[in-house]
Amino acid sequence: KCLVGWDLSHAVANVPLYLNKWNVDFACWCNYKYACSGPGGVAGMFIHERYKNEGISRQRLSGWWGHKIN
Repeated sequence: KCLVGWDLSHAVANVPLYLNKWNVDFACWCNYKYACSGPGGVAGMFIHERYKNEGISRQRLSGWWGHKIN
């Protein structure tokens, strides 16, 4: 199976996106282009809901302090 990812840096806050509806496997985007936000790492990441029960045990990093595992 081939997974396809999308770089949406020029699309976020610029055009409507329907990632689940379009069956996009995964996507990521920055926040400093059309969202007029500050520079920095990934502003968003999308993983299609069909992968939520893949049986892969990984810790989810989320939230303001999501980069801190402990």
